[in-house]
Amino acid sequence: MKSEIERCDNIEEDKGAIAFDSAILEGSPREQLLIGIGHLHFHNRFECEKQARRAVAFDIGTMQALGSSDVSPEELQSVNRSLIYPSKQQLEYELRYLELPSDLRSDLEATVGQEPFLLMETLKANDLTERGS
Repeated sequence: MKSEIERCDNIEEDKGAIAFDSAILEGSPREQLLIGIGHLHFHNRFECEKQARRAVAFDIGTMQALGSSDVSPEELQSVNRSLIYPSKQQLEYELRYLELPSDLRSDLEATVGQEPFLLMETLKANDLTERGS
């Protein structure tokens, strides 16, 4: 999993900050932009790590089935859930994202793509960290 996370880190670093078209920035409220960009950051990162997460979850399940772990079954299941499924916070953010206007979602998705990117640098590059609503 470590190498997969490093691979995602490298993709994120290589992609760097994303610059959005001024029409997107000027035509949308700041809060909507923050929700959209934030969701896409977490979604893309989760998707990048998905295979590694599944592999670790499989290993944990195997350890549990073989009884070869000193960790309780409840703790193993909790770790497994956190590896395989998005967190409650991520799901709540996704619901907020889905409430955004579809044209804004389409514009953000087209600009961001499907790879991880640097969130804070993207917000700064687009003047979204201190811009008023």
